[in-house]
Amino acid sequence: MRHVASRPTGPAYEAWRNRAVAARNKLVEAWEAEREAAARESRSVAWKHKFNEDLYKEFRQVFLFEAFHRKCAYCEVNHSDGYPVQVEHYRPKAGVTDNRQMIEHSGYFWLAYEWWNLVPSCAHCNTNHTDPLGS
Repeated sequence: MRHVASRPTGPAYEAWRNRAVAARNKLVEAWEAEREAAARESRSVAWKHKFNEDLYKEFRQVFLFEAFHRKCAYCEVNHSDGYPVQVEHYRPKAGVTDNRQMIEHSGYFWLAYEWWNLVPSCAHCNTNHTDPLGS
């Protein structure tokens, strides 16, 4: 997998980053409020993440396409060839698995808008599919 170590720069990125920080802070505040309410009411935490999909779409244009040369970070298929691009979270923002089995975990929602946790992915690499070899 291709890895980009340089932090994005420029006014477009900085404007995006300000909105991303506000969105992340809103997520964290909602999570903390739900945890406190669950503790007061002696119940388990029941919280559904609400992510801003527009921020991911904008980030593709602002940084990911350039940094990854318009290619999928996993298989390197070129997105300019008509393959749809998605924004993949290296650390998952929600459903966490262990050996492809879902586990009880809130996900890494606080990393949802961190540039170093986002990579472009083709639809094939970013969707649930099973290994044909069974490994």
